[in-house]
Amino acid sequence: MGRQEDAHKEFRNARDILRRLVEDAPGSSKDVMLLAQVHSNWGNLHSDQNDRDKAQLEYEAAHDIINRLLTSSPNLLEARRLQARILNNLAIFYAEAGRTDDALRSWEQTHDIQQKLAEQYPAVTGYQLELADATSNLAKFHMSLDHGEFAFELLKAAAAIQRKLWEKSPTIPEYSRNLADTQHQLGILLQQIGHPDSARREFEQEMAIRKRLSEDYATDANALYEYAESCRGLGAFLTAGPEPTEARLLLDQAIDMLRRLADSHPGVADYRRSLARAYNNLGIVYFHLGQYDEAMAEYQKAVQIQEQFVRERPDDLESAAELGGTYVNEGQAGGAKGDFEASLARLAHAIDTLQTVYASNPGIPRAREFLRNAHMNRARVLEKLGRNDEAESSRKALIDLEPK
Repeated sequence: MGRQEDAHKEFRNARDILRRLVEDAPGSSKDVMLLAQVHSNWGNLHSDQNDRDKAQLEYEAAHDIINRLLTSSPNLLEARRLQARILNNLAIFYAEAGRTDDALRSWEQTHDIQQKLAEQYPAVTGYQLELADATSNLAKFHMSLDHGEFAFELLKAAAAIQRKLWEKSPTIPEYSRNLADTQHQLGILLQQIGHPDSARREFEQEMAIRKRLSEDYATDANALYEYAESCRGLGAFLTAGPEPTEARLLLDQAIDMLRRLADSHPGVADYRRSLARAYNNLGIVYFHLGQYDEAMAEYQKAVQIQEQFVRERPDDLESAAELGGTYVNEGQAGGAKGDFEASLARLAHAIDTLQTVYASNPGIPRAREFLRNAHMNRARVLEKLGRNDEAESSRKALIDLEPK
């Protein structure tokens, strides 16, 4: 808490100093831009602390300051770039606050600014990078709104820019990573809109880039992690398809890398979280193969990690939702192998966990989906046992949880 209070004090002092400088020399565009940057960064700090009211005040102050500067001096390129960064921060804030129209408008304005700069100065690599980032951010937001066609065109445009930069300078890792990130998003989108073959190609191209980076930067744990995640992602994509052996090999490979990362970097939460996901994914492969005991063994490895994670971070609702999802998988596997009472016990645990998450924040990704799956599996097991009155309660819950 002391460090955060110190940070607020430093931002307040910087703001007051810059205000005085701007008042003494109103024509100093550099001081005006610094003042806008201070407000924007201070907004980021408030946002990190979930103080949305103060974050909004700082972001909007930054936006007003830079807009006034550009009204009087429209040709200041660095001010234009700063305006785009501030608008991007505002867009993120609006999206997290559920203000969809404001978020979309801010990301569109960010994209328009970056596009004009990139078109005006095509030889400036920084403008091309920023345009690709702005295009990708706008695409991801359209994806969240189920605007698949818009998102697809934007992602293709971002990938085209990133591929040109990568081909021109293949030894710069940032260019490779940016292209791999966009190919990953393209794969997800193509999967969602029903083009699995095209999705697979994007995932495979992403994995090839990540593999090269992990080899070129062998001491970089993050490069290895990103390669492991691409293997896990492609393995998960292939899970229910006609090639379960390939999915299993990819997931085994991912688990080996993630286990090494988790063991050597126990303080990095993402490594343990991804390892649990990989165990879960492998359990699903075994489930589809009808190997229910093997599936349960993998689910239990995931649960062991996830339960510890939730104990360490009781306020982390997304991790709790993932744990609930794994409980559902355990219950489903138990039901498939005829161990109905154990299945019901696990599904009850899943429902308790997921209901708590959903009641706390209905917007947590997949919480409602996992909760619906828990009730659906519970109803099926109870019907097999002839306990139809109890099954009816879960069928009613399914109706209540239908997307509105």
